Amino acid sequence: MREAYPESKKSIEYKSQIKAVMFDLDDTLIHSTIDFMKLKRKTIDFYSSLGISPDTLFPNMKTHEILQKATSMLRKKGYTPREILCIVKKTSILWNQIELENISSTCPIEGAKKTLTTLKKQSYDVGVVTRSCRRYALKVLKLTGLLEFVDVIVARDDCEKDKPDPEPLVHAMKAVGSKAEETIMIGDSITDFLCSKNAGVRFIGVLHEDDGLKNLKRNMGVETIKDLRDLIDVLT
Repeated sequence: MREAYPESKKSIEYKSQIKAVMFDLDDTLIHSTIDFMKLKRKTIDFYSSLGISPDTLFPNMKTHEILQKATSMLRKKGYTPREILCIVKKTSILWNQIELENISSTCPIEGAKKTLTTLKKQSYDVGVVTRSCRRYALKVLKLTGLLEFVDVIVARDDCEKDKPDPEPLVHAMKAVGSKAEETIMIGDSITDFLCSKNAGVRFIGVLHEDDGLKNLKRNMGVETIKDLRDLIDVLT
């Protein structure tokens, strides 16, 4: 739970200007069933087949870090921008397949439906900004009963760049007509935090047991909640 403090005038003004709430998807709104370790290993194997040494890419790296490093090394090997774009598209297809493997066992995060229901009753625009593919996002949101509360979805295949680049979040804001100062982003990772920061959007992290966000909270004062339902207290 969030600790209770007397509300300042600035806090009240902040609450009143928020119009849109954007969420990360995996492990923020739903319990992800994606085998991320398999996804990373398959990605490393794919780039190894293209001549990238597997000793330079590691499963403990984030997926976007693996992709950035691999494509950088392809450029150094003389691959053209067009060739690299084609390779990245093949990578995305590989990711799509793995993301869709275990959808049937996906379930919502505790309190997700109640939180989204309350936000819609209070006339907030609700968006989902995810690094997963659109087909996956639509399927899991429908399966978990959350799709009806979502006004906009921006997935990996909707933008040229992924989080932590601000492009997906900016795209979502444009879709609902909200400005950065009228938007709040909810996520469970440093990638979500950086995306929000790069877009000039306030961020609230949902803490998990093994989470780098704890270090951000400790060292940078990043606002966090332990339960998604606590978000309503932030906004009301």
